[in-house]
Amino acid sequence: MIKKLNISVLLILASLVFTGCKVNDSKQRGFSVEAEQIDSLFKDQYQKGRFNGSVLVVKGDSTIYEASFGYSDGSKTKPLDKNFRFNMGSVYKEFPAVAIMQLVESGHLKVQDKVQKFIPELPEWSQQITVEHLLQYTSGLPTVNWTKHDSISDSDVMADLMALESLLFTPGKDYLYTNNSPFLLIKIVERIAKMSFEDYAIQHLFAPLGMNQTLFKSSYPFKDRKLMAIPFGANGQEDSFPIAMGSILICSTPTDMFKWLDGLHSQRLISNESLIELTQKSSANRANVQAPLGYAKVTDSIITEHSHHGSSGNYEALISRYNDLDLTVVLLTNQKHGNLQLLTQKVKGIIAETK
Repeated sequence: MIKKLNISVLLILASLVFTGCKVNDSKQRGFSVEAEQIDSLFKDQYQKGRFNGSVLVVKGDSTIYEASFGYSDGSKTKPLDKNFRFNMGSVYKEFPAVAIMQLVESGHLKVQDKVQKFIPELPEWSQQITVEHLLQYTSGLPTVNWTKHDSISDSDVMADLMALESLLFTPGKDYLYTNNSPFLLIKIVERIAKMSFEDYAIQHLFAPLGMNQTLFKSSYPFKDRKLMAIPFGANGQEDSFPIAMGSILICSTPTDMFKWLDGLHSQRLISNESLIELTQKSSANRANVQAPLGYAKVTDSIITEHSHHGSSGNYEALISRYNDLDLTVVLLTNQKHGNLQLLTQKVKGIIAETK
């Protein structure tokens, strides 16, 4: 009797542990074989302190797996769920790139146009830089100096560019991954569309895809923390870096990022030709050279794979689309561990084995 009682207690405790680590645990019943394997993978990572965030795995139009692990902030009192938004880090760079291609398709610009055509007040170096140079990070512009200002804003970045006397290299001759490139793409969109980039994105990118959970935040730390996943370290201390660039503080949910990838690859925002343009990258002999869409694999003018990684402080995001498997994987976290690419590959392997 004692042994049976101990076993029962252990089973109850185990059940409580697993229920506590995932808010939407009710969805974990009736799993397919592949979903059970994915669930085991993320439970293991959570228990080892290696994953605090949300997961969405979609095959075709069917959700294979959806779950959230851990907590929404450093107090560790409020569990995450699928409705919490995460900052997307560098994934935000896709939005101005797609907006630019929409404007190309509508005849408002060409990728070979010089930047000065749209922002004439910039110094003379803007006569050398094309829109394509900005898209492919081959402009010669330096990186943004995030620590120069108390709380860096759009006006600060523009002032720094106005004060820039020369480029680091001749445009098109080398590669440097810099936020100045998407920043100027955003400003070009604003000049042509005659509206803020936030308004443009909501009207022309998000609304057409039903992305009603994606929003722009004016500054970090966030003034309104409702349904916001707050980045924090292993010790529970929340990130405190000050930033007031609303154009890049784009926050979203796994569901909306699936809608984004699905909308892109079903060509509901731009044509396949424009998508292919956004897979083009510099030929410079540099490590980790990225295209506007991050990483993309193209076969016979068809994008077979598209993934984009982003991080900002303890935020980390990885969105991945595998068109050959009709598979989308979205991982968003507010506690960075640098393991999202490995986890995504494991999820892909599980799906591929049961194809």
